[in-house]
Amino acid sequence: MLLCSCVQPVEVPKYARFLRGAFVSDTAMGAVEQSEPKKRRRVECEDGNGLDDVSKYKEFFGLPWTCEQFIKRACESGHPAKSNYAVPKDLKVALDKHMEWSEQTLVAYHMGWCGRWLKRAVGLEPLEKADLANRPPHVKAATKNKRLLLTQEIIDGLDYEDPGALDLLRSGSPLAGDIPKCAVFQELYKPCLVTLSQLTRKSEKWNQAIFAACHSSGDAEVDRQVHHETREEVRLGWAVGPIAQVPKGSVVSRRFPLAQRNKTSMIDDYSISGVNDTASSHKKVDLHMVDTFAAVLREFFQRCGEHGKACVRYWRKLTT
Repeated sequence: MLLCSCVQPVEVPKYARFLRGAFVSDTAMGAVEQSEPKKRRRVECEDGNGLDDVSKYKEFFGLPWTCEQFIKRACESGHPAKSNYAVPKDLKVALDKHMEWSEQTLVAYHMGWCGRWLKRAVGLEPLEKADLANRPPHVKAATKNKRLLLTQEIIDGLDYEDPGALDLLRSGSPLAGDIPKCAVFQELYKPCLVTLSQLTRKSEKWNQAIFAACHSSGDAEVDRQVHHETREEVRLGWAVGPIAQVPKGSVVSRRFPLAQRNKTSMIDDYSISGVNDTASSHKKVDLHMVDTFAAVLREFFQRCGEHGKACVRYWRKLTT
């Protein structure tokens, strides 16, 4: 990948593809480039308005693999059916225990674990109330039923890779700007495309366009449900409103319904308002997908055969 600045010309290799551009500070990218005196400059926008900006504009280019490079990488990776790499370590441990332990041992372990922490929860009750009182008001309403001290002791006892995982429930998480790092996920830096200052400067015009784009879904029952769900979130303290007038400098995002087979979900669209473009992340969140489930099934049946277990009987136990 090639990094270049608009004020420092860099030769782009042939066939390179432009990926994205963003205004960022000198050190935000963690990249090494030729030093250049930092100075305030005028940046002309599409609407003709000029913006004073002290950051640099970075452009990202990527070179695609050749056919030979792609084939080599595929051969090095190997076929997923010949390995169990898709099975996470914690699920491998669970499979080991289901193969090695008897039914009585598994039940005793589960009952002992739950009994221990239920007893500990009672002892922590006064401290949990004090911890709740110290949280910000907007976080307190959403986490009033969360036993954070108990959960912290549990993850500490498990040697969880991210000991600060509960910080988000104590102080909240920003929707814009730099997203906090997490030790559990893989490194993958994604810079912001728009700075917060740029977003707020243009918010008045963008808000007008967003208000103009809002309309009925065409289904009165769906509209009623959207209104009901929104008022319910306000009642629970998850949202604040209604607001008679949007404060100056605020950024408005729209909400729309997504009708599914059994329910209608509320979607808050932070893309249309540009909030998503202000976020920069350092990690890639990997979720268990179909490949993981299929790998666990394959590994489970293979181990049942190795240990002489009845697959159907044990599989029913795992899924109930």
